[in-house]
Amino acid sequence: MIDKKKYLLHKIVGKPLLYFDSLESTNITAAQMAQKGTGEGTIIQADFQLAGRGRLGRKWDSPPGKGLWFSLILRPRIEPQFGAQLTLLTAVSLVETIDIFANLRCCIKWPNDLLFGEKKIGGILSEMTLDEMGNIDYVIVGIGLNVNFTKIDFDKSVADTATSIYLQTGNLFDRSEVLLAFREIFEKHYELWLARGFEFVRERWLAYNCTLGKNVTVKDDGKVIFEGIAESIKSDGSLIVKATDGTRKEFDFGEISIRF
Repeated sequence: MIDKKKYLLHKIVGKPLLYFDSLESTNITAAQMAQKGTGEGTIIQADFQLAGRGRLGRKWDSPPGKGLWFSLILRPRIEPQFGAQLTLLTAVSLVETIDIFANLRCCIKWPNDLLFGEKKIGGILSEMTLDEMGNIDYVIVGIGLNVNFTKIDFDKSVADTATSIYLQTGNLFDRSEVLLAFREIFEKHYELWLARGFEFVRERWLAYNCTLGKNVTVKDDGKVIFEGIAESIKSDGSLIVKATDGTRKEFDFGEISIRF
């Protein structure tokens, strides 16, 4: 018998996991539910997204039966300027989930992509909404993970730049089991983050990242606005880039994208 009192102590594990055969977007549905008061920890999962999307409005290809497409509703009691840290925390949790399940060590491309080698295997889209007092009402963390894709499953536009857990291991995985494992790992990190702050997340992110030390091109609306070496990340999750003349600039990942 499930100990209901035990699960009341958890922020994520044991909370509703709502599955849909198809949705326009799990982030859209999660936001609609959050606006109506749906509690923290609720997960909305779809087997197929009609209009999956990533950062900056980019299309995310999410066919049925191949990947994990889900969104998590969070209501952290923190200052809004620290909300962006959730994307980094989620990336750390995904890396560790894939490592445990598939013995596959991915890396994090700032701010929200998971790579194996130079190919994308997953991504994160976090969206924060404030209340009338300027406090966080809710954060939707959307996750897309290419689990059982074969080469022919990818759209031609991303076939050369994307990969999957299956393609890298030769093994098919139960997507539900991967999701449940992620939920447990994420909850552990989330509760530590709320209690202790960002530093432990930052340390793990630094260990898993494949951005720092690289020459990067910073783009805003498709235009190059800065070039240099990715030097560090700040406590708010922003990236510090150092140009060849020694100039340093900080970039908020809500505004820009980078290219290696």
